[in-house]
Amino acid sequence: MKRWTLPRLLEPKSITFGFTVFYFVWTAAAWLGAPFPSYSHFGGPDYHFNLFMAALLFVAAAGLVINRTWGKLLATTLCGQVPLAFCFLFWMSAQQADALSFSPAHITQWLRELTLMPIEAWLWLAVSSIILSYAAPAIVRAKRVDKSALMPAGRAVLPPHTQLAREQLRHFTTPATSAGLRAHHHASVR
Repeated sequence: MKRWTLPRLLEPKSITFGFTVFYFVWTAAAWLGAPFPSYSHFGGPDYHFNLFMAALLFVAAAGLVINRTWGKLLATTLCGQVPLAFCFLFWMSAQQADALSFSPAHITQWLRELTLMPIEAWLWLAVSSIILSYAAPAIVRAKRVDKSALMPAGRAVLPPHTQLAREQLRHFTTPATSAGLRAHHHASVR
């Protein structure tokens, strides 16, 4: 029976990539059309950080869609920082509340900080978690190169000193002596 699969554009990786492209273009357009404050010719700091995060998520999603080990490693490295930043904020909120870690005062302070976070931070966490959930397991499951497939047929992948010892043993033994050695080995094992 043929297994049903989703079309390539409806896969979660492709949807995530499409969303990051949209988010990057939308953020760049908002950054270019933003009114510049009179005190700076660079624009507000929020626009720069939003554009930076949009570019980071776009590059990470592109690395995921490329479907190469280095692309997935790039996606894991870039997107792994956002959940770690949330964990760091959780850990630091205990010091801000002057409470023990995981105490009710600490949890209350953390929940208060979560409600004050902008919607973009939640978006960054969601998209980076999706990309991370696809990229990190793919790196772990990456196929290893089988060295025996790279060697000519009949030749084992052994260190040079082991190959030399095998050649010397093969030179000094005849079929009769090697059969005798095998029989002696099997008798001593029993």
